[in-house]
Amino acid sequence: MDKKAVNITESGQLGFAEMNTKAKSEFPPFPTPEWKLVDSTDVLQTIVSQLLKTRAIGLDIETSGLDPHNDEVRLIQIAASGLPVYIIDVSRIPDISPLKELFAAKKPVKIIHNAVFELKFLNNKLGFPFGTIFDTMLASKLVYNGLGYRHNLAAVTERELGYHISKTMQASNWSNDFLSSFQLDYAAKDAAVLLQLRQKLIAKIVERELVHVADLEFKCSKALATMMYNGIKVDEQKLSQRYQELCHEKETLKKQVEEFFGNINLQSPQQIEKALNKRGIQVSSTRESALKEYMHRYPEIELLQRYKSIVKIISSAVIPLKERINPVTNRVHADFHQIGAASGRMSCTNPNLQNIPRGDFRTVFVAPPGKKLIVADYSQVELRIISEISQDQQMIQAFNQGKDIHRTTASIVSNKSEEEVSRIDRQKAKAVNFGLVFGMGARGLVRYAKTSYGVEMNLAEAEHIRSSFFKTYQGIAKWHKTIASSDSIKYNMTLSGRKRYYKSDQRFLTELFNTPVQGTGADILKMALIKLHNRLQGTSMLINCIHDEIVVECGCEEAHQIAEIVRKEMVAAGEVYIRSVPIEVEIKIAENWSEK
Repeated sequence: MDKKAVNITESGQLGFAEMNTKAKSEFPPFPTPEWKLVDSTDVLQTIVSQLLKTRAIGLDIETSGLDPHNDEVRLIQIAASGLPVYIIDVSRIPDISPLKELFAAKKPVKIIHNAVFELKFLNNKLGFPFGTIFDTMLASKLVYNGLGYRHNLAAVTERELGYHISKTMQASNWSNDFLSSFQLDYAAKDAAVLLQLRQKLIAKIVERELVHVADLEFKCSKALATMMYNGIKVDEQKLSQRYQELCHEKETLKKQVEEFFGNINLQSPQQIEKALNKRGIQVSSTRESALKEYMHRYPEIELLQRYKSIVKIISSAVIPLKERINPVTNRVHADFHQIGAASGRMSCTNPNLQNIPRGDFRTVFVAPPGKKLIVADYSQVELRIISEISQDQQMIQAFNQGKDIHRTTASIVSNKSEEEVSRIDRQKAKAVNFGLVFGMGARGLVRYAKTSYGVEMNLAEAEHIRSSFFKTYQGIAKWHKTIASSDSIKYNMTLSGRKRYYKSDQRFLTELFNTPVQGTGADILKMALIKLHNRLQGTSMLINCIHDEIVVECGCEEAHQIAEIVRKEMVAAGEVYIRSVPIEVEIKIAENWSEK
């Protein structure tokens, strides 16, 4: 149907005052493509036949809101080379099932910007399986990773094509019976621009040798969308009870702390530092890591730290959880950001499930009646990654012999046999292993051991331990030396080939050590999510993940079977990138998330 024949309303009648506001941009506007409105199943079937003959399609949707459990798809826009943009009005077509064949096919490639959003509606809500995906947002993040660029559609369009694409219509009302010409033009542009963006970005992905990691990210978007759509069950009664307990403890601690500090703002670092100085306690900082050094001498500081931690739990965990329980599903559906950090790690918001403290608080995350949680995490995965990257033969041998790497290190730095190593020796070795491999100096090791593991060492001991560590783990020492001796590093890589680029004045040594390790851990987790997404069916489903941990929900009767599938697929994912040492996964079948 020609767009002139479409029954549309004028922008003024819909109250879109922003229509008359010209975008302030140095770039010319992206041209409005020819488009046709599709409002019948017969026409839809005809255009699907056309589109199946193409190599790639730009795909975008407009919805009544952002929540697939509460909101609906209004428009599906599809662009292909040589064809008008087809704008499918879902509200006017009783049967959109012809799209299933198009979306499920390996070709054409579906080009989407931030595919997770579209997939939650089209794949998870409407039940359309998806074949090959190219995500222009993820592609942009990979190509410019670490350089500080923005990756929304408008920013990517300006950077790659030199056009401005207005987003003023994004928040308009897509639920109206009739949509304005401005809305339909906007919808058509968002699909059409994707075809050109893919051409620009795919060339850069090939040039930068990012094909494997791009494929990893594009496939992971399907798993991630499903996990976000599934959500995790929260026991609201337990959550309310925990909230009341924390509030009571907070008020009790506040009174105790104020007896020592006086009537000050306990959230103000300046006021706390001043109060400590008055008591003769000279501190360089009021950060948790700095104050931990004084806790054993001043119980009041321990009370302060406990008070601050409870305030943080209430504000960052409890209240966001209470606010984000979905009224339709009675679950929490957090937003996971697939490349949330330059290392490749995910981040999480609304609420941040990666920031939920371990221990009792996790009891509020539960398996529904008749279900179990499979909680699985990789064992010492970062040290295994380091052994692969550095090819340190001592560490590789220890892992291959099934040794406890912390006990092995404790034996080396304390000059004891492994049988003689004490619990404190092993705890100290944790600080050594996780501190020194990322470039920590002797002074830093003293602080890190105390604040993170509660063990004491003086500077001379730390220097001796550091020297012994690198004499033993010579592969790690060589890896460090290679990185530290280069002042011209433009990027470093994970084992998947993911690149983290650096500006010349923004290279930090600890970051150069950390990124390949943390990033490879992210690669492994994403590969595991892909494999599990492909394997899990029926009552089993992905519901959460945190860096090296995955949580699956399944029926009670199949829990042991699913646990074994989870173990095998997570091990297989690790083996894609780590070949020198075995991958180990620890599994727990649980009623709630705290049991692991």
